[in-house]
Amino acid sequence: MLSIISKIKNKIIANIVGYYNSQRYEFKQQQWQQTNEHKNVKILVVSPRFYSQTVKKYPITDRSELKKLLKLQRSSNHFYLIKAVDEQNTHVIHWHFSELLPKAWLYIPETLIIEHQCDENQVLEINETENSSYYFCNDKSNAFLAQKSLLMNTPERFAISTGVQPSQSKLLTFEKKLNLIISGLSKLKPKQWLAFLPKNEQINWWPIVIKSVLPATTLVLIYIVLSSAYLFTINAHYNNTLNEQSENVNDLLNLQQSVDEKQTTYIQLQQFLADKNSYLPLWLELSPLFEHVNISNIRVDNGRVQIRGSAKQATSIMEILTKSPNVITAKFDSPVSQSRRSEQFIISFTLTNQLMLDNKFSTKAVTEGADNE
Repeated sequence: MLSIISKIKNKIIANIVGYYNSQRYEFKQQQWQQTNEHKNVKILVVSPRFYSQTVKKYPITDRSELKKLLKLQRSSNHFYLIKAVDEQNTHVIHWHFSELLPKAWLYIPETLIIEHQCDENQVLEINETENSSYYFCNDKSNAFLAQKSLLMNTPERFAISTGVQPSQSKLLTFEKKLNLIISGLSKLKPKQWLAFLPKNEQINWWPIVIKSVLPATTLVLIYIVLSSAYLFTINAHYNNTLNEQSENVNDLLNLQQSVDEKQTTYIQLQQFLADKNSYLPLWLELSPLFEHVNISNIRVDNGRVQIRGSAKQATSIMEILTKSPNVITAKFDSPVSQSRRSEQFIISFTLTNQLMLDNKFSTKAVTEGADNE
């Protein structure tokens, strides 16, 4: 967010700032370009060739009293800024601008911007134009500059003339200096801007405010609209995903409920069938008899099976049962009675706990038993 605000601030400054060193420069298409148009700019950064800069010490530490004194010296082309205050003196920088400058609302000295790029006791050699240069250095309370000449032609000589102990020197080309103007202006403190406000003429601030605030408002609105659209899209995506997940969860819950119901039914059937006797072994034993006997009644009492029926020979039925490995204690429960065509009998027997199939009749018995069921 801070980077966006910084870009907006730089954009506003770039639209209203110019540079002058006997040639006019304006910021177009993200770079400085020389122009011959006599266009009035709002802020004009001025080369040292068109102003003088001095530092004065005043034996006054009360700022309010000092400001009253400085206002008496104020003129249309004279500006000042309190730089430092020590125990006995106050250091004030004065700028006197040339009356030959192009018209602008605010004049900003170039060295005030360069000062932020210069470390304490560092000497800068700055290209004023492509053919001329000057030296600049500053400390906590003073700022010095001098035009490069035949006598003042090295950073060391400049340092000797100012009494500064230089830590290092640095060359600032004309192109680099121009590139520093926009960022340097954005770093100026409010009191530095206020120091260069004209006081002797009435300024119509309304056009300035409109032209400055309108681009910023437009950029902020665009940012808000784009951010809102992005957040709306993300919110819609997450809502759709949540709805899909909710449907999947509902399907899983329904499936789980169905499984639970079927499991409950299965458990109930198991409990129901656990109390019931299985008559499959009985039908497997009786299936070979169905061809020879007419069974009228079958009764099971305490595990003992009783068969009531008729056959040509009751003894043959008893023989079949006694030969089965699954039948034990087979006997006639009553005497066999003779009729014209058959013998009527009552036979009872008990089945073993484990069913064993005999090869002699097991396949036939199982098959026939399955058909009779």
